Amino acid sequence: AFRSADLVIEMSAISYTGPPLNSTFGVLMSARVRYFLAARLLHQKFLAWTQSYGPFSTPLIRILSKWDLGRQPAVFCRGKNSQKNVRRLLPGKTTYSFPDVATLLDFDKDWGTHYVQNLFPADSDFSRLITISPSAVIYTKTKKKNGDAAHVRNLLHLCHHLLEKGYAILLVPHTFRPRRHYPEICDYAVSKILFEKLKSINPKSNLAVVSDDLSPMQLKSIIATATVHVGARYHSLIASLSSAVPSISLSWHHKYGDLMAQYQTEEFVFSEIERAHPSQLVLMFDNIIEKSAQIKTKLKRQQENIRLQVEENTKLFVDLINLQAERKENGS
Repeated sequence: AFRSADLVIEMSAISYTGPPLNSTFGVLMSARVRYFLAARLLHQKFLAWTQSYGPFSTPLIRILSKWDLGRQPAVFCRGKNSQKNVRRLLPGKTTYSFPDVATLLDFDKDWGTHYVQNLFPADSDFSRLITISPSAVIYTKTKKKNGDAAHVRNLLHLCHHLLEKGYAILLVPHTFRPRRHYPEICDYAVSKILFEKLKSINPKSNLAVVSDDLSPMQLKSIIATATVHVGARYHSLIASLSSAVPSISLSWHHKYGDLMAQYQTEEFVFSEIERAHPSQLVLMFDNIIEKSAQIKTKLKRQQENIRLQVEENTKLFVDLINLQAERKENGS
């Protein structure tokens, strides 16, 4: 495929993070590095579209990043923190900061409403629906040898608070992984842990979990029905913010802060996933409920700005593709 291609376009979304977010070996074995090396070996033009980069935290990762990113005509970054990382690594390099193209993914709120209604009792109040997308990544990062995970503990504490306040909770896993329901790699497995723990305490609690392997558009359609979304997965937050749902981000990487800043809601980033007390997450939720009307207005306004930025990003990248194609045709 590489030999016959006119151009290789790489879209891994997040690259060269390194320890403590990823092992150096994990970076070496990543798709980004393998594709870059294959393109170099086969003398192919290699372009990377909008991704989150860094932190470049080991000498080897910095060497690889400089070799790869230094050969890019321009580096398209998914947010300001990512752009700062690249500028520190490669001063003077042309860089851009743009939102993720998934912010323009279409959705069907009516379909989402119908799906949600089938998960709960007929008398449920869907004007007070909270969607939560747990993370296998954060689960793994916070899991202790005794099996306790701060991620589960934080979400359990929040869910108890929500149920006491009369909210309905829908757990919306970002990854399903049929036949591989392990909490270290599968968000659905983490969702099931939360669901079973909460149901064991109160079997009648107004709680449900999405157990179908749905498409990104269907998941966004469900999240769009929520009063507030609590997201520990990046694209679940893109789904909520871009459909004007006030959102709390549970963050393990600067890409979450970048995304929330693009929608001017960075005050709702819960980043101390291991050290913070669960009560801080409850306080953040109560705060976002109090400000929800203003936040919804802000998100709708920002979405139009995001749309224009994504269109600009696309035009710039298409122009770059055409330029590379011309150079290849001319043998330069």
